[in-house]
Amino acid sequence: MNDISNGELNFTNSEEFADWLETQPRAAQAVITVRAALRLAPTLQRRTSKIRARQFADLTFSALWAMALAWAAARYPGKIKKLRATEASSAAAFFSEIDYPTNSQAISSAIAAADAVGGDPYDIAQAISWAVSNDDEIKIVKAELWEAVFDDASRLKTISSSVLASMPLRRRGMPIRTQEEWRHLQTALNAPHWKPWLDWYRRRLNGVEESEEIELLFATLPVDPREKDVAEQNARLARRIVELRKSSGSGEKPLPNPIESISAPFDFGWNNAHRVTVIAGPQNTPVFPFAGSDRDHHDRLDACRKTVERLIADLAAQRFNARPDYRLVLETYLEELPAAPGSGNLLLADAEARVLRGLFDEDVNILARALAERLNRILEFHIALRPYYPGVGRFYDDVRSGALSAPLPRDAIAGFVEVVREYTPDIFEPAVSRGIDKVEEDFAPHPAAPAPQLEPGVLAPRPDPIDAPDPEKAQAYSLTSTINAVYRVFLNGKDMAAAIKGWDEAARKLGEHAGPVIEFLKNYLS
Repeated sequence: MNDISNGELNFTNSEEFADWLETQPRAAQAVITVRAALRLAPTLQRRTSKIRARQFADLTFSALWAMALAWAAARYPGKIKKLRATEASSAAAFFSEIDYPTNSQAISSAIAAADAVGGDPYDIAQAISWAVSNDDEIKIVKAELWEAVFDDASRLKTISSSVLASMPLRRRGMPIRTQEEWRHLQTALNAPHWKPWLDWYRRRLNGVEESEEIELLFATLPVDPREKDVAEQNARLARRIVELRKSSGSGEKPLPNPIESISAPFDFGWNNAHRVTVIAGPQNTPVFPFAGSDRDHHDRLDACRKTVERLIADLAAQRFNARPDYRLVLETYLEELPAAPGSGNLLLADAEARVLRGLFDEDVNILARALAERLNRILEFHIALRPYYPGVGRFYDDVRSGALSAPLPRDAIAGFVEVVREYTPDIFEPAVSRGIDKVEEDFAPHPAAPAPQLEPGVLAPRPDPIDAPDPEKAQAYSLTSTINAVYRVFLNGKDMAAAIKGWDEAARKLGEHAGPVIEFLKNYLS
């Protein structure tokens, strides 16, 4: 069993997980259960040569139906009355009685998923525990499954059950063994009538959605497979999907899904006026790990601010023979420096501090020693502030860990910003487009000057514990992660759409431009 520690969640065995799940709301139980079941779905094909084709089709249909019902209940909680939980669960249970022991994990998890809509929470938790833990054939896969379950549980501290339901099943993709089983399952379901279900499962894997009406079909259209042939039901399902697409006029693509749980230069949220705006985040909310840390943070922040203000005044008075760039950068740095928790943005201030260090490096042989001393003091005070803002370090870790494999989709970024401006102030506060512009400006790559040969007695910038990131990677990640953050928060307003004029049209326009940006970001992070 993995020991996954995240805040208050620290499960060391399946019994602890079951006890925790029993205390959670029904929606949380349903979404964790169905996502566990969905990760096991590829095992439906294990050693199918031992059973008849009709039995395999019935079992697979029943299991997928039960999972679709539970997923729809978690994703669209307001539609739960339309979902036939009892029927789906009983059908899955009936077919699990067929002699199919090699598939017991997938079948059991499917039944648990359907029961999660209206069953007993402790039984559901135990069913997940058994289904995952019983996969002794592949211990690596079992560990990965538990890690994913506990990751979901931790995510529910910050996002809703319906949002979690819409997310990709895994952060890092399928393990190799599971990929093999998924390929075998696709081969086993190669008849054309299985296409709607294979497409449905791919959407769950990737965190992509069709329209709500189409997604609900998979939970509401099928009937008990004991009454109708599976191929007939699947063909009927395919026809209804085509009809719905035609009637809605939408050969339109479903909205792309944003990437969850990644860092960005800004955080965004909905305000009381039903508009998206910039909110406090790890970039401007300090963390105080020890007693007295808040006082220490205040003193360092105050020292940094006063030192910068005094140098700006001296540069304005031309006490030093220095180019105007120093004063301009320091003034911008001061604007970004948090004045109090929740204000400013230390990550953007850090970007200005790096520009300041670059100027210092270029002019190291010609600066007056007194000015060099004061620049070093400012940079040291700034570095001393970073430990209180862990979001800054995480951002640079994400920049460094990524890889540029394609050109930055600048047209899509520009188009997204234009749509944001179009719906400002109806849906977006002006701070949103200003924030995106600020990110583009502050993380714009600057040509690196060759390192100068230091003359004797020259005072150079002291080392920075966080190396400067590649400027092209920093700009690419900062821009695309900001677009992703704006789009993710915008989509969270779907339930408020009736109160937000133009939300659906804005969603279509934003999604068109967000798709290439998210695809670029996925490739960068993969």
